[in-house]
Amino acid sequence: MLVPSIVTLVAGILVSAIGGYLFYSKVAAFNKASSVLAATKKDIVQGGIGLLTLGAGFILLFLTPFLNFPEWASLEVHPEESVFAGQAINYGLYLSSALIGSFFFGISSAIVVGGLSILMKKEKMDPFQKKVLKTVFYCAIPVLVLSFILGSSGFGPYLTYPLINGIGFGEAGIYWLRVGERGDGLHITWYAMCYLLGVAVCYIICDHAMYKRYGKHGIIDTLVLVAFPAGIIGGRIWYVVGNWEREFASRPWYSVFEIWNGGLTILGGAAAGIIVGYIFMRVRRKYVDPRWAVDVIVPTILLAQFVGRWGNFFNCEVYGVATDVSGWSFLPNWLLEQMHISNSGSPLPAGEIYVPLFLIEGVINLVGYFVIAKGLPALFKKKLVPGDLGAAYFVWYGLVRMIMEPLRDTNFNMGTDNAWSVVNSIAYILIGLAIFLLLHLHDGYKAKGSFLPYAISAAAISFVALFMPLLPSINVVDGKEVVSYLGYEVVFSGNAPVFMAAFVLMAVSFVLFIASLIMVVLEKKGKLTKNFAFLSLGKGKGNADPLPLSSVVGYLAAPFALLSGILYFAGTTALGPLFLVGSEASANLSYGFSLAAILLIVSSLVSLSELLGRYDRNKAIRREGETSGATL
Repeated sequence: MLVPSIVTLVAGILVSAIGGYLFYSKVAAFNKASSVLAATKKDIVQGGIGLLTLGAGFILLFLTPFLNFPEWASLEVHPEESVFAGQAINYGLYLSSALIGSFFFGISSAIVVGGLSILMKKEKMDPFQKKVLKTVFYCAIPVLVLSFILGSSGFGPYLTYPLINGIGFGEAGIYWLRVGERGDGLHITWYAMCYLLGVAVCYIICDHAMYKRYGKHGIIDTLVLVAFPAGIIGGRIWYVVGNWEREFASRPWYSVFEIWNGGLTILGGAAAGIIVGYIFMRVRRKYVDPRWAVDVIVPTILLAQFVGRWGNFFNCEVYGVATDVSGWSFLPNWLLEQMHISNSGSPLPAGEIYVPLFLIEGVINLVGYFVIAKGLPALFKKKLVPGDLGAAYFVWYGLVRMIMEPLRDTNFNMGTDNAWSVVNSIAYILIGLAIFLLLHLHDGYKAKGSFLPYAISAAAISFVALFMPLLPSINVVDGKEVVSYLGYEVVFSGNAPVFMAAFVLMAVSFVLFIASLIMVVLEKKGKLTKNFAFLSLGKGKGNADPLPLSSVVGYLAAPFALLSGILYFAGTTALGPLFLVGSEASANLSYGFSLAAILLIVSSLVSLSELLGRYDRNKAIRREGETSGATL
């Protein structure tokens, strides 16, 4: 059957090329038109013929494998290693599924790509046709997804599982890789390709947004080249830190650099990429509003994560416990077959799969992008300030991970217990809320000049931090035994001087924050007038915002809180023999100390951020005074 398969392959390529040319030539001509040009009836008919021709070409292409492997028709039941072991295979049904799905997949994919091209490039269009185009475009997206599922499911029973997850280049030549297999030479994995594709999706969306606002493409080209490697490095560092005792302590030191063997965490990678990207925009793209850029760029990370999670699918990872396949029968058969395979490459018993957490998280991230980028601006347009959408990313993804982490297979949790993974998730939520708070405090101060919201926020956050060590704070792992200790049990044991020092600094910072709050209330009532005008930022003409005593005390509290938070994070390296009872024992931070540290660091940032708000306010006042003077 080799000759018929070659014929259909060549014919499929030619027919698809002709159909694609007919359709995209009309799209290109429409995009190049300089006037507000409406598509003619002739253009629409020719474009429709091109779409139908393209669909016919895809039918021929999808038919080729069935002709090339005639033995598929003789397979009557699923093999023993299949999740559907012993169940009948209907060859005619699967062939029809592949061909019908391929037809609509070819048409819908062309409409999505062509429609996106027009909507991104063509600013002037006939209003009615633009409305019709948007309707067709958005309707084509679910058709694209459903037709892909239908078409690909036709091949499901005939593929080999686990699916190929990479390609290798070594002494033996070029070879395919699957989960559980290792080869010599260079490896290129689909995991890496998925993440690169995710970055490309982000780039296209953000570049278009930059073009719409600033009138040119390429503004973020260098940003991608800087932020993406930073994200890789940050993801690797956080993975090594979280899995040190579990994976790296007993291995050679250089293993921490062997990134090609796997080991990245999105939580660390996203944070590092965002920080480095923001600094780059501030330094190298000064004409771009950095907070607006954050709102545009950061939420698209959720799209990159949606695409990137498919790398976990090929690697048979990021899944939950084994469960009965009947509850997931709505998913395509090839996905169920892949989820039937463990990370080592061995299958589960027939009828069982691992819960596909990678897919659940990916879909939630996809929804999250549209909620943040489209929903929040529509619902809270008047209450949002620039940067809020970027902060919402942290909150959304933190909530997603906090829910998903306990459901994971324990082989894919970070640390020797699940606390590290959950703490990271909670940290993301707190970071997002802290950014919300800091942005609104900054803009509020710049407008009204009141330190009271800063003082209340810093005092409240430090007060909550005092209660965090009441939670389990240290987990000591000795073999398979895990013993948890409450934070204050550790602090007052006499065996943890670093944690005791952290507690003392925390108490001092709380007292100072409370004192700062009391002082600002007295200042507002006129009972405390002490200020330090000579230290006030932005001195100059029109400066009417001297530095009050309450702010000075708040600034003084900040380093105590910051140092306390650092010591809470670092304290496990100095635990005494009461906790590390065995020669192989190791200690990990749990919820209490970790959350206390995060809150303390946030409280210090709240207080110190008033400096930036004060500086911006004084600069605006000075500029206004200079403008008034020039006018006079």
